[in-house]
Amino acid sequence: MFKRLTTSLTKPPLAVFFMKDSWGKVILYLILLPTLLMLPAWLKILVNPGMSLDRYQQLMTAIEKDLTLSDTLIVDGTLITTETAKTQFEHFEININSYEPTQDKIHFVFLSNDLAIYVIGTEITRASYETIGLENYDFSDTTSDNRLILASGIRALYEENAIFTTSEIFLAYFKGLFDFVFYALIMTLFMMIFTRALPIPFGMRFKLSIYLTTIAIFIELLALLFSTPALTYLAIPILYIWHFWAYKSIKVIDKGLTI
Repeated sequence: MFKRLTTSLTKPPLAVFFMKDSWGKVILYLILLPTLLMLPAWLKILVNPGMSLDRYQQLMTAIEKDLTLSDTLIVDGTLITTETAKTQFEHFEININSYEPTQDKIHFVFLSNDLAIYVIGTEITRASYETIGLENYDFSDTTSDNRLILASGIRALYEENAIFTTSEIFLAYFKGLFDFVFYALIMTLFMMIFTRALPIPFGMRFKLSIYLTTIAIFIELLALLFSTPALTYLAIPILYIWHFWAYKSIKVIDKGLTI
């Protein structure tokens, strides 16, 4: 496995020999490689546990944009309102007096006496408004200090739950797995168009693309480790180069394919 990783990264022409690997070996490689993308999330949580500053700022922006309500109060730990409101930041949604489950959001829901967290319609946890410092709160107050109180209350519930630590790590994995399959499939189809003269079946082309896409996963890993999202723009161009480099090394002779 390690040999395939290093070869795919540094010597794309030699990766063509892996096209004959069994599907079991290829799928195992496909599943294991994105685990590398869990490392930055894990390190980030160890170094700076809790809600990141960037996420907290996005929370503040969402509150300022959508959660100024003229007739909504929390009085002595009880929510009093005739209004409904919601706002989003990243993969989170804040709901007041109305809640519709979604598959792609984690919901903070303001209930009568508690702030609760829901994931795909299932309640994960809740805390009373007194517990998170929102025993008395006026949603119509637009001062920065007041909005900080609301954001701090939401963050307090966020930081009490290990679900976010776990979800951040696994979200990084599944995103990486999706990108891995997507890049490999797109490049397989792309190379089928531009190298039609090569008598290579789709399955073998896809196996080769899986190995060659290792470079794109490593670029994403570097972007995460060094907090430089712009680096990911290099993934596709370099992936093209790796594929053309590998395919250029394939020679066809009269009796079939030689690699």
